[in-house]
Amino acid sequence: MVWKETIRDEMRRIQRQMDRLFSNFWNTSDNKTNFLDKLSSNYRKAKADFIETENEFILEIELPGIEKEDIKLDITDSSIELKAEKKKEKEEKTKESYSYARSYTGFYRSIDLPIEADKENIDASYKNGILTVHIPFKKNIKQKKEVKVK
Repeated sequence: MVWKETIRDEMRRIQRQMDRLFSNFWNTSDNKTNFLDKLSSNYRKAKADFIETENEFILEIELPGIEKEDIKLDITDSSIELKAEKKKEKEEKTKESYSYARSYTGFYRSIDLPIEADKENIDASYKNGILTVHIPFKKNIKQKKEVKVK
């Protein structure tokens, strides 16, 4: 576990250096926070399985500790974007002490949609920490058409 943490920390350090390098190359200010930098520091990448059946794609995404109300799922022209976040605050006051704790859990994932996906009829459900997204195929997209070469 320590080995994985060390590699992950090293990769993040290298990513920050690369971001600074390109930021300086393009003459952008370091004060501006890049959207992807913000996501990488505040969100974890949600684990996902992508299953293809005869009629649809099924996307199963693990979101432990997240409530259904905390999930935001957006469909773009070419991808599904998932953002889930949960914030907790706990404050305890006694005569002798004061305690304030805050915890934050967040997941982000952007997944490219296949060309065959029918974006208009996507359906999603959430149960026991698993978000299941059903993405049906477009009608008649799988049919072959022979093209004569001239």
